[in-house]
Amino acid sequence: MTTIVSYSEFRENLSKYFSLLKKKGSEIVIKDARNGKELIRLVATEKKKIEFDWDEHIKFVESIGGKLFTDEDVKAIKELRKRSKERAKRLNW
Repeated sequence: MTTIVSYSEFRENLSKYFSLLKKKGSEIVIKDARNGKELIRLVATEKKKIEFDWDEHIKFVESIGGKLFTDEDVKAIKELRKRSKERAKRLNW
């Protein structure tokens, strides 16, 4: 579904139009009210979660002779990851 609005209408009702974009397949066309030209086209996209494995990356770098972190850094990173995962679970992320 395509929704066409003027820039001023879009600006005044941002939350309304961003809510519309949550629906798959929706798009919003923002036009200049003076001349009717299209300024912006916003299209709903599928949310993709990108996974990056830091442990694998560190192993790779160290395998080619580099050392990214001290032992203290590694401990701090592990603790940070643990806390982040716990927080994400509490917030249902």
